[in-house]
Amino acid sequence: MKMSDIKIIVACHKPTVLPKCDLFVPIQPGAALTDFHMDMLQDNTGDNISEKNAQYCELTAQYWAWKNIDADYYGLCHYRRFFSFAEEPLDLSIWGTHEYDVLSAGVQQALCLDSESIRRKLSQADLIVGTSADLKKLNVDNLYAQYESAPELHIEDLNLAIRILKETYPEYAAAADTYMSGQVFHPCNMFIMKRDLFFEYSSWLFDILGRLEVQLNMEDYSVEGKRTIGHIAERLLGIFYTKKNLDGIRTAVLPWAIVRHTDPITYPAPAFAENNIPVVFSSSNYYVPYTSVTIQSLLEHTDSRNNYDIIILHTNITDINRQHLHALTNGYPNVSMRFLNIIELTDDLRWIANNHISAESFYRLYIPALFREYERIIYLDCDLIVLRDVAELFQIDMGDAIVAATVDADHAGQYGCNYNNVIAYSDTVLHMEKPYDYFQAGVLLFSVRAFNQSMDLEALINYAQEREYMYMDQDILNARFQGRVKFVPMQWNVMTNTYQFRMDKLIRRSAPERIWKAYLEARQDPYIVHFAGGDKPWINPETDMAFLFWEYARNNPFYEIILHRMHCDAYEGNSKQINKRLNEMNEELHLPYAKRVVNVVLPKNTHRREVVKKAYHKTKDLFGRQGNE
Repeated sequence: MKMSDIKIIVACHKPTVLPKCDLFVPIQPGAALTDFHMDMLQDNTGDNISEKNAQYCELTAQYWAWKNIDADYYGLCHYRRFFSFAEEPLDLSIWGTHEYDVLSAGVQQALCLDSESIRRKLSQADLIVGTSADLKKLNVDNLYAQYESAPELHIEDLNLAIRILKETYPEYAAAADTYMSGQVFHPCNMFIMKRDLFFEYSSWLFDILGRLEVQLNMEDYSVEGKRTIGHIAERLLGIFYTKKNLDGIRTAVLPWAIVRHTDPITYPAPAFAENNIPVVFSSSNYYVPYTSVTIQSLLEHTDSRNNYDIIILHTNITDINRQHLHALTNGYPNVSMRFLNIIELTDDLRWIANNHISAESFYRLYIPALFREYERIIYLDCDLIVLRDVAELFQIDMGDAIVAATVDADHAGQYGCNYNNVIAYSDTVLHMEKPYDYFQAGVLLFSVRAFNQSMDLEALINYAQEREYMYMDQDILNARFQGRVKFVPMQWNVMTNTYQFRMDKLIRRSAPERIWKAYLEARQDPYIVHFAGGDKPWINPETDMAFLFWEYARNNPFYEIILHRMHCDAYEGNSKQINKRLNEMNEELHLPYAKRVVNVVLPKNTHRREVVKKAYHKTKDLFGRQGNE
């Protein structure tokens, strides 16, 4: 295999997102130890040491490149660690790294992972290593002490390696002493070298490691301890760099970045060949307990004649929470649940969330593009209680509509009385031709084919980022889909009477009579109840229809977490509620001291405040206003 120019080997042990630059060459190290082979180079062909990967780590990829590739420059990095070739410095951690959520197009641009930038940097240096960890801030005296303090490593192994080095290559003795006694550490076996240096380094390195390997006894070492050869190689790289720097070789130290999430997006196909009912949710890790209750209510209204294909869009749901959610499907052989991390699509974008709505709401904009192998897709918000088989919704005739949804009775009421200046906003910002046809986006049935035939996803995403929208992506969908909406009975999305305000103050008073009657009728026999708005059952257990939520929550694995959060004054994800309460408290500072105490002990809108208020007025009636008030 003959290659030329610059080849930066990327060691990958799983499918991963890679830089969009042909100078990076992915390779699967340890290919000899597995039957799972990815669509990339393998390190078990030609002259190789692939079977030693458990001890040599990414070095088996380096060895393979040394023996099997011709290039002018050779490099080695990892599937989640890359050099930055940017001229601007990174804000580095004490480990000498900068972290990103995902290797998005924006991140690649920020790190200058392009051919021109890499070539420019290599024109200035023949040997490149990564930025040092700050041993001072790690409270370590020197690099030798750093190795000695690592609980999984054994200092006698390092001593042996240094002794082999000095005996075999005495010209490196001074560099070894200088590097190991200093506070500079270039970790992770990451480098880029000119051809002659790379061949010299590889010959030197693998000779020392080969001599070391036969003298090590790692029988009782831990899993990490058995990677000792890889750990020692990290120190040897620094020694080699130090020696060449002293020799006058052109060298450079580049900052490097760690990518937290590296899995590429997989575009799902239907989970079942027949009667496949796909249902998509969009959730954050924090919102998982409430998502779980919604899914449980859905599962309890499934039909054994159908198959239900549940996909959850997310960017941060943990493995343990995925396990808990997936456990909900136990006992449902006709239900599949999968998780689709779309952080690669969303990381560079500017989502402007507001009110109680989170940025995850925007993810539904991607649904038609993500699910191209489907004919249609149901989308459900995560603050719903499902009381009917959603297969009935899935099977409605959509005609040529892009989406099926219910009229938004709340928005109709707002428009009717110009609440929050909605008339001007709907007319001049959203350009709604029929404002009373504004639909509620918490329950949607997408026609994937109709969307992809008539809509431009990139244009839709750009439109979403132009400004802050009053109701975020719901406004975007309404503005772009108007005229292509199939309206379904309001039973499929019955919004609750949030804050005891929506029903009488907005819908009855200001919405067209037909919408008020449809809403009133839907409340009598709801198919899906939607806790739309900030008045959620897990915040206010006495909110409208909250009993339906708690009916399913009591048997849910997240029940205790929901209760714990509800009774805490401060918790992750509730900052808006906290800020609201802080503002109220700030206003209360102007009240007399006694009233401030009362408001703390007996918060407004609580049951105990009402009880005490009634008792107080009875006391006044009995003893008069001069009594012990």
